[in-house]
Amino acid sequence: MDLSLGPTDADRYGVHGELVRAGMGEFLHVPLACQGELLGALTLSREPGLTFLPREQEIARQVADHMALAIRQGRLQEEVERHARELERRVEERTRQLQAANEELEAFAYSVSHDLRSPLRAVDGFSRMLEEDHGEALDPEARRLLGVIRGSTRRMDQLIADLLSLSRVARADLQRDVVDMETQARDAFLEVLAHEQDPGCELELGALPEARGDTRLLRQVWRNLLGNAVKFSRGAAVRRVTVAGGRRDGSCWYEVRDQGAGFDPAYAHKLFGVFQHLHGEHEFEGSGVGLALVRRVLRRHGGQVEAMGEVGKGATFRFTMPDGGEEA
Repeated sequence: MDLSLGPTDADRYGVHGELVRAGMGEFLHVPLACQGELLGALTLSREPGLTFLPREQEIARQVADHMALAIRQGRLQEEVERHARELERRVEERTRQLQAANEELEAFAYSVSHDLRSPLRAVDGFSRMLEEDHGEALDPEARRLLGVIRGSTRRMDQLIADLLSLSRVARADLQRDVVDMETQARDAFLEVLAHEQDPGCELELGALPEARGDTRLLRQVWRNLLGNAVKFSRGAAVRRVTVAGGRRDGSCWYEVRDQGAGFDPAYAHKLFGVFQHLHGEHEFEGSGVGLALVRRVLRRHGGQVEAMGEVGKGATFRFTMPDGGEEA
């Protein structure tokens, strides 16, 4: 849009008036608009007696379009940055709240679990005393019920112990050292067999790469995985547990494989939840916490674990740990 201002308009048009007094003649005003939004105007002037040619007006319009787009992008960038800062602030706030809630929940779980063990042990202790001191005066059904009570209290005590272990894993500081995984696996397997009534299970142990992590926590990983492999191999035609490992793409991988009861792969996602059982307690004992502990330990090491299996054909648990993985 062309607009010519004469000297008589100087007082009414401010800066334009100053330009007129300085000898400027014709003015060209081009709106700065982008996506239907008016952002400003580009004003050009010429010496008195000269006019803006059509080609010059077209160039001015093109320049104005580019300027409007740049202004629009700049404002959008500022808006995005503002939203990003607000989102970051909210995420930090929610993270602090979640961390505080988790700490309170862990402390509560630890306190409740710890306090529950005393009355349970009292029930077991008095039941044992009743059985030993007055067992002859009780009929067979009463002795059977006492056995049920003692067995239930022992299972509950073990469950609480496992929950305490899970809670400690979440709260403990990681001590990162170079861990000899072959030694850890072998020692854990021998420890498992020491608690088996029928220790006739073989270990086929391959070469395992060293890992960097908390020796005590990684020992629990091996103890749980190998314990499950031995337990679910009871009654299998071949009682053999195979442990293998290697390095791939800068990560260490480890595998525990058995030829036991296996599981339905459709329910593999449930294995690592707390209190999850894919087999009846009358078939295989367990609290349903061990694999949840395995996953939590590995996550704290920046690793992960997966399970593969088939009913009646065994199971394979594979976990990976990145070299120098950061705590999660």
